[in-house]
Order: sequence, then structure tokens, then C-alpha cells
Amino acid sequence: MFPSLRLLAFVLALFPIAASAQGRSPGRGSGHRLDPSQLAAELRQASAAAALAARQERGLARLGAELDRLAQLADALSQQLRGREPWVDALRPLSTQYRITRDVLHGARRRPSDAFLDTWDELVFAERRLERRFERSPAPGPVAGPPPPPPPPRAAPSLVFEGSFEQTPVRFVGTSAAEIHGQCVSFMGAARIGQIDDINIFGAPFRNQPSYWDPDALCSIAVLNTRIAGRPGPSLNGTAEDVPFSVPGDPETVRATILTYLPRALRGAQIDDLVIEGRRMRNQAGYWSGQEVAQLVASSIAARPQAPPPGVVVRAQGSIGGLAFAFAAPSAEEIRAQCTSFVRAYVRRGVNAIEVDGQLRRRSSGFWREAEICTIISAAAR
Repeated sequence: MFPSLRLLAFVLALFPIAASAQGRSPGRGSGHRLDPSQLAAELRQASAAAALAARQERGLARLGAELDRLAQLADALSQQLRGREPWVDALRPLSTQYRITRDVLHGARRRPSDAFLDTWDELVFAERRLERRFERSPAPGPVAGPPPPPPPPRAAPSLVFEGSFEQTPVRFVGTSAAEIHGQCVSFMGAARIGQIDDINIFGAPFRNQPSYWDPDALCSIAVLNTRIAGRPGPSLNGTAEDVPFSVPGDPETVRATILTYLPRALRGAQIDDLVIEGRRMRNQAGYWSGQEVAQLVASSIAARPQAPPPGVVVRAQGSIGGLAFAFAAPSAEEIRAQCTSFVRAYVRRGVNAIEVDGQLRRRSSGFWREAEICTIISAAAR
């Protein structure tokens, strides 16, 4: 777009009524007539498009991250304003982020391409129209105007992944594991980095010793190492061979994330070394598949401190031949059933050592049978 055309576009954005009179579509020419929630949604779409365009440019990685943040705030504002009149305070966080994003663009060392600047123009249009809609709305007060709206529903916490793929810095922000994975896959499709076996996760380096990560495996690793923005909390930590994981959230969210993305991160890998919360497990008889590792990790979640589920009166936790377990049930008989399922699914070699609630039992010769193992564990359940 030539400078003169861009200037004309900006002028039209400032004078929507005149643009409408010249035959423009109601979209840009009548922004003040639209529902404010729709205008915020348009800004979210424009910001997301600009973020995608920024990722295709060299030297605009930080700008892409700020545009992602702007899109997220616009989406939250759109949800917040549905069916309500806008009030000025609600716009303040988004306006602040817009100014930050604009300053990053102006401070970029490389001049963005015309293709990116075209998408930026669309974002400027959307932001100006949204601000004008707020200017036409009175702030709520105790006497005049509508009553203050109820507080918005609590938004899902923001997940953040930061690091680098080879020498390329990356940052993904979203409200779910699927959103982080989707952003990462889109980035990989546009970045054309090539073969990747060196990554950095929040400052810590990791290397794929035997091969290279494909985009799905790499983005699954990103999902498995997110953090909750601004609110550090408990997470399930460990490594499977060279693949780290540190998954935050409640037990059900952690379990779902592990079962969905850990097998994809480990696809094709031969795994005989696993660490969960500092406890090391080795498969002496062969290798685990990615799915088996995910099940082992998921089975350890019950061992994390949490309120007991309804009806649970007995527990047992420890290790069977080095494999960690944690069982909880209404009765010792159900503990035995859980133990039997665990042994059949994961124990691949003879067991001569069992640890239950800190007590180690070792067999001097031979190995315990399945029924003997689970009798010992169910009898020790408390």
C-alpha cells in the first residue's frame, strides 16, 4: 500500500459518517452503531491476523507476542460487553496494550513489509471504531445512567510458554492447552526454521539426542511446559528420556494434558528412563511406549496432596519394582483390585522389592506373584 493510500485509509477511519456517505459498507462507516461486543470481536480478529503476519516477518517476534496479548484482551472485552453498554474503565487494559503494541512496532529495527502494514491498518481501523463507541457512552453512576454491570465471569487463567526453537525466540499465550498447541503449529508452519533438536524452555536448554522433533512433537512439548501467567502454582514435573514436562493446574486438567500430549511428544522414542516428581523409574526389561509412559505419569497424580474424593477411607502409595503407584478406595478389597490392574498394565519383569507408605519389603530369593504383591499392598492400606 502506498503512503498516500494508507493516509487516506486512516482519514476514513477517523470520519466514518463521511465514509458511509461515499458508499462504504456499514462495517467501517457506522462503527458507532454496532454493538460494542461486535466491535471488540472485530479488533480481536484484526489483532490475531496481524500476529500471524508478524510471525512471518524477521525481527518481529516480540511484536507478534504483544499482538497475541492484544487479541486476548479484545476477546475478553467482547465476552464482557455482550448485551451491555460499554463503560470507559472496561476499555483501559486494552487501550494500554494497544499503545504498548504500537510502540513495539515503531521501535522495530527492520521495516515491516507492506503486507504486514496492511494488516496493521485493519487493526487501527478496528481500535479507533471501538474507542469512538466508548466515547459515545456515559459512564455508569449512582444516580444517572444504567446501574453498574455485575462482575464478569471469572476468565480461564492464561497459559504462557516462552523459550526458543534453535535460535528463534518464541512465546505463546492462550487459555487452554489446545490453543497453545494451535498457536505453536501455526508458528512452525510460517517460520520455516528447519530441523530442530535444540530448544530452550524458560531459560533451560534441552536437546533431542537421537533425532529431530517434528512440529507436532515440538508443540506438544510446549504445551507440557506452560506456566499460568502471574499466578505460580503446583505442577506435575518430570522427564521422559530427553523430554521435560511441567504441567500446572488441577488434577483433572493435568491428567487430561498428560494423556493427550505426552504420547505425541514421545512418538517414536524408545523410553526406559522416567522421572516423576524426583522419583526415577527404569525399565530393565525393555522400553515403554509413549502411551505407557503417559499412563504411568497420570497414575502418579493421585499421590499429590489434595482433598480425598467422597467415599475414600483407605489409601496406599509407594512403588512396585521401582514403579510408583498411589491407590485410594472405600475398602482394602478395592485397593487390591486397583493394584491388580496396575500390575497387569505396567509391571513387565519380576518383582522382589515393594515399598508401601515408606516401608520397604524385599524378597531374598525369587519373585512375588501378582496375587502376593497385591495382598501385601492391600493389607498395608490405611
